[in-house]
Amino acid sequence: TFLQDLKDKNWRILALSTPNPSLKDTRQLNQVGSGDKPTILVIGSEGIGIPAEVLQCADTGIYIPSLQQCRNDTIVENDPGECFVDSVNVSVATGIAIHHLVRTKS
Repeated sequence: TFLQDLKDKNWRILALSTPNPSLKDTRQLNQVGSGDKPTILVIGSEGIGIPAEVLQCADTGIYIPSLQQCRNDTIVENDPGECFVDSVNVSVATGIAIHHLVRTKS
């Protein structure tokens, strides 16, 4: 596939998604730098997300951490099991991710 061909050519593939058990490696956006190789940022559609076959090609899943009200009615900071931003518009999330990746260094 296209993504696998690029991985074979040393590209890094990041998937912007809510924490997802099908991703091999999932990190908060602030734990991922710009990296030392070319990067593809995969963004899914609102509601449906990223197709499973595309997620399988991703090196890392990234999500936008937040402080928010959690399931157990307590505030938990940056706990991927309990809290994450799930309602940001895809264009806003894309802008946040690109801004972070461009301005950070590995």
